[in-house]
Amino acid sequence: MKIANPEGRILIVDDEMTIRRLLCEKLSRNGYGCEEASSAEQALATLSNEPRHLVLLDVKMPGKWGIDILPEIRAKYPDTAVIMATAVNETSVAIECMKQGADDYICKPFDLNEVALSVDKALGKRRMQHKIIEYQHHLEEKVGQQTAEMIKLAQALVEESAIALENARLLQEAEKLATTNPLTGLSNRRHFESVAERDLRLAIRHHQPLSIMIVDIDRFKTVNDTYGHGTGDKVLAGVANTCRGCLRITDLNVRLGGEEFAFLCSNTDGQGAWVLAERIRRSISELTFDAEASRLNVTVSIGISEINNDGDTLVDMTRRADQALYQAKNQGRNRTAIWENSAYSGENRPLVRPKCSSR
Repeated sequence: MKIANPEGRILIVDDEMTIRRLLCEKLSRNGYGCEEASSAEQALATLSNEPRHLVLLDVKMPGKWGIDILPEIRAKYPDTAVIMATAVNETSVAIECMKQGADDYICKPFDLNEVALSVDKALGKRRMQHKIIEYQHHLEEKVGQQTAEMIKLAQALVEESAIALENARLLQEAEKLATTNPLTGLSNRRHFESVAERDLRLAIRHHQPLSIMIVDIDRFKTVNDTYGHGTGDKVLAGVANTCRGCLRITDLNVRLGGEEFAFLCSNTDGQGAWVLAERIRRSISELTFDAEASRLNVTVSIGISEINNDGDTLVDMTRRADQALYQAKNQGRNRTAIWENSAYSGENRPLVRPKCSSR
């Protein structure tokens, strides 16, 4: 058992007891001494009795929010590090917390290892600041006031540079949170649609081919029902990573929702997209996932549509790709189908034609 770190006393503030206990258990195993508070008011009362080295503070709670008491904690306990906990879709709130003096923020649902890393970094930063102050005092005694003033100026310049770099990093992280699905690392739907519509207009203007493919994991509900959502998340992340590895860096990607993904392939006609889709389908069928005491394999069905005319929209292409996907599902799953125009029974109408059978 690790001995509690005398420089690592942590106050965990969250209105949900389950979250507090989870964080306490994880951080205690890492050698920190943890205490709990269920509200902002209780947190302030606890700190007034004895300050802590770090406060892990939930942004939203009944009564006062964590962000409401952040300025007071910063003013009264400047040596206490503060990490804010916020939901993934609260990027603006997280940035506001950083502006008010929070050392870092973590997103719910928690990755406990990332929480521990954030705590280590925040406390390490505080220890380093204390060492800098101690060393500054030592230099003042040794070389006199004039040299000490020069050191203060240099320190201020270094701190300003560090703050600028940290702000740039936070901005980059905030932009990533605003455009990316956290589980799969793929774009979210809003970001994808804005960029994809632009790429479609450019392709039509310059008479270049463009295709969209929709990838759907076969019988994914059975995976969740049989092995649990934890295994389901592993499958989603693994499938997304495999798809991304088969695509070019210029191809757009998105998690549409649930077990469905979409990819917009520039300078690629339907036949080229079908070749790429088959590569993706075969690669995914070869994946193996740990599922309880067994091994799990999954397959995908894929629907493809290319630009049909100069009046095409992203909605049109997506609808046709959905029709192709529906056909692939109906013909047995684990296969690729492409939507194309064809004469049929004397009429000119859409025809979904499967391009291959399952392996």
